[in-house]
Order: sequence, then C-alpha cells, then structure tokens
Amino acid sequence: MNAYYYFFILIVTINFVYAQLTGDETTVECLPVNTLLEKDGTYNCCMDKNIECENGHITIIDLGRNHLNGTIPSELGNLSQLKKLDLSNNDLSGNIPPELGKLSNLEELILNDNGLTGSIPPELGNLTNLKQLWLNNNKLSGSVPSELGKLTELKSLNLNNNELSGTVPQEIGKLSNLMTITIYGNNDLKVDDDFCDNTTEALKNDSFLCYEPKNNGLFSPQKIIIYVLFILLDIFFVYSIFYKRSHKDKFINNSNLRYTYYTFVVIMTIINVIVFLLILFIVIFIASWTNSHTD
Repeated sequence: MNAYYYFFILIVTINFVYAQLTGDETTVECLPVNTLLEKDGTYNCCMDKNIECENGHITIIDLGRNHLNGTIPSELGNLSQLKKLDLSNNDLSGNIPPELGKLSNLEELILNDNGLTGSIPPELGNLTNLKQLWLNNNKLSGSVPSELGKLTELKSLNLNNNELSGTVPQEIGKLSNLMTITIYGNNDLKVDDDFCDNTTEALKNDSFLCYEPKNNGLFSPQKIIIYVLFILLDIFFVYSIFYKRSHKDKFINNSNLRYTYYTFVVIMTIINVIVFLLILFIVIFIASWTNSHTD
C-alpha cells in the first residue's frame, strides 16, 4: 500500500518537474489562475468550465460570481494571449495589479463589484485592444489616469460607485469609439466644460454626463402645453362649482332630489380629484420629458 502511494507521488512530481523544464506554457499560465481557484499548482485550469484555452494558452478567464477572495495575482499579467478577464461580483480586495497592463490582447477587463482599493493603474492605458473596462462598485480612490485616453478601441468605461475624485481627463472624451462612460457615486468625480465640448456626440447627449437642457424661456412648446393643461383644470373646477351652486335650490327644495344632490356633490368632488391627479401626472411627465429631451 505504501509502495503504491510513494510511486504515485513520484510520478506526479516527475510530471510537474518535466512540465516546468520543458516549458509547458499551460501549466505555467495556470499557476495564478489556480491561486484564484484555490487549486493545487498542478491542476490543469483549462479543464475548468470557466476557463478557455487555445494552443496551450489561456484566452478567457470568466470567474464572475465565483466566491473568490484574496487579491488579484500579478502573474495574470503574463498571460500573453488573454482576451477576457472577468473577476466581477466576488470578494477580491487589494490593488489592481499594474502588471495587467501587459495584456496586449485583452479586450474585456471586468473587475466590478469587489472590494478593490488603491488607484487605477496608469499601465492600463497600454491595453490598446481593450473594448470594455468595468471597475465600478469598488473602493478605488485618487484620480482617473489620463493614460486611459490611449485606449482607442474602448467602447464602455464604468467607474461609478468608487471613491474617485477630480475631473475625467479630456483625452478619454476624445476616444472616438467610446459610447458610454458612467462616473456617478464617487467622491467628487466630474467632467468639465472642455471635456463635453470636445467629446463625441454620444457622450455629449448623455444626460448623466454632459447634457444640460437649454432654457427656452417662459414660452417653450412644452411649457405652453403645461399652461394649457392648468387652464383647462381651472375651467373644469370653476364650471363644476358654478353648476352645483346654480342647481342647489332645485335639489334642496325637492325632498326626492335632496339625496341626489349630495350624491352629485360627492361624485363631482371625486371626479375633480381624479382629473387633478391625472393632469398633475401629465404635467410631471412633460416636465421630465422636457429635461431629458430638450435640445
């Protein structure tokens, strides 16, 4: 029994040493992934359902919502063929390793919803193929590095709900492929007028970023509609009150109609309230529409 056990250990050790000496890329690349997965160093991570490999190289790490903890291994920066790194919605802490800036083929870096701290590494600006950068819902602090303005392929940048401050660099606003950027929920992170004046049309029209509705005075089309609705409301109230008063004696003097009169008053009051709430809802809707669509 003991002989078989020691023989098994010997075979495993020989295979591991052989893989290291012969440069087995998959085994080497799996080491930092196995650290995240809390697996043994000899584990072939390419067998994991959330890891994809091609030609002996790891290309996709999709470990979102995997109950990971600890820090992000800096050795992940050595995965030269990695295209997607998703570690979102875990319990990771510590800094974002600047070594991730060496992932020249990376297209998606998704680290949102963790407990990451520290600043955003300027080295991420070297990821020239990156299309999606989500760092939201962490505890990142400091300013947004201007080096992110070199991400010419970037389409989506999500920085909301961190502890970032300062202004978003103008270089980011000039990225021609950038369609969305979210920055709300930070300490004092904002965009300045120069950013909005020189950015793409998609970002200029972003109501949470640059867009500010123009004030068209007292007689914009939307405001005229609001005025007309209020006038109609007043006319309805005046008419209903006048009608009740003008017919009050006829109802009251007739014992058979007295109950009908009070019923009429109650019904008209209910109708007035319903109409008032309806028009109020329309007014609020138009006002909201005006704030988000006025050019």
